[in-house]
Amino acid sequence: MTRSNIALPYDQADPPEQPPAQAKPRLWRRAYQAFDQHRQRGDTTCACGHPWPCRQAELAAHYLEVACHADDAAGQDRGELT
Repeated sequence: MTRSNIALPYDQADPPEQPPAQAKPRLWRRAYQAFDQHRQRGDTTCACGHPWPCRQAELAAHYLEVACHADDAAGQDRGELT
């Protein structure tokens, strides 16, 4: 999965359920929920059954980053989290 080069306050492969101190809590919780529903299962499959990484997994990872750097992300393209 493509990730930014921004230093992040969490492990991208296993982010904490509770938001880091500088994260926007509401956005973090929503992104984490999507991340948890679209975790990698095995080598090539997402928990939703699609090939890994599915679009929702990519969006969830992106929004976890955005939650930590919301002020830096203003104006960036936004997708839908389910």
